[in-house]
Amino acid sequence: METTDILLTAFGVALTFIGSLILHRLKAAEDRAKEDRARAAEDRAANKADHDRLFDAVSGLQSEVGDIKAVVSVLKDRSDRVERAGRDSAD
Repeated sequence: METTDILLTAFGVALTFIGSLILHRLKAAEDRAKEDRARAAEDRAANKADHDRLFDAVSGLQSEVGDIKAVVSVLKDRSDRVERAGRDSAD
């Protein structure tokens, strides 16, 4: 074997090794990207569930506030009538 043949063989082996390293890195990056996409989908689902839960809680609070305002309005109305009745009877 001549020196040129040895160098060409060594160069071929080196290129094959470098190519396999590059392919290995690309595969690892692809796997990592798949994991990231899966994690992002899980995060989106969790965020949506939290959003829905908070939206329901706020809707419930708004309903309760509306009920409280109605009760306060009735009590204020009764109080005003009692005050008017007291003034009318004092006159």
